[in-house]
Amino acid sequence: MMQTFRKNLLIGAVMAGAACHSVSAVTIFQTVENIDWNSAMWGTPAAAPTAGNDYVTTSGNTRIPANTSNSTFGGDSLTVVSGSSALMKNSGSTSTINGAFNLDGGLLNLGPNGGVDSNLSGTLDVASFNVTGIGSQIQIGNAGGNLTVTSALSGTGNLDLVGANSQIVDIVSFNGLSSYSGAISLGTSGALTLGFGTSSYTFSNALTIFDTSVLQVNSGQTLTFNLGDLVDPNGAVAAGTYTGGDLNALGSNYANNGGTIVVVPEPSGAILSLLGLGSLCLVRRRR
Repeated sequence: MMQTFRKNLLIGAVMAGAACHSVSAVTIFQTVENIDWNSAMWGTPAAAPTAGNDYVTTSGNTRIPANTSNSTFGGDSLTVVSGSSALMKNSGSTSTINGAFNLDGGLLNLGPNGGVDSNLSGTLDVASFNVTGIGSQIQIGNAGGNLTVTSALSGTGNLDLVGANSQIVDIVSFNGLSSYSGAISLGTSGALTLGFGTSSYTFSNALTIFDTSVLQVNSGQTLTFNLGDLVDPNGAVAAGTYTGGDLNALGSNYANNGGTIVVVPEPSGAILSLLGLGSLCLVRRRR
């Protein structure tokens, strides 16, 4: 009888363990606004985010983070919906999400936390950056801001990127494009520089560069466009694959308001030049 009891106990423990592992992630919504994303602001009663759950904003602001140090979100993913904002407030910090950051019609803003910081920078370290819905926007809220996203841009929603003003160019950089099929409007209000790392990529929809904004292309990098996805002063650029030099040869303006494409030299080329100069100096010194 004792052996039977132990056997049943073991079977019950295994079944309980399997049940625990089969529980799917829970989606929890924001109920408190304008505090640190790891604070008690999710669900009812409000609690801090925990691993295994996905979190969705509902209205108002979510601060990423609200303190001055690096911060890792407690949940698996964060979705920012229309009518709500995710605010990155502190310069030099890295904000990490081990899963996805989803911009579903909401706003991601990099801006100063009181006063004016003309060199505000922030890194959003995420497994994936997805744009869905209508009205998704990235905004740099101060002159000279620099936002770095460690993942590629993906999703189907249109994305509007807005700078602080037209005098000092802010920077937003992704680590490439990953099956992104939305349209991008660069600098509809205020100048912005946009880059997608050093790998080549293909645009599946329109790219409009407004004002004095810049699409940054690395030397050796290629961009592929469909007909009409990119417009130069003489009309639509023909479908095809272009280097930055090819695009520069077509003309300097690529949008109805005067945006430009800038080719950045490869770092390796600059290093080789410095090495060559150093070798020349050594030869001269020996002579």
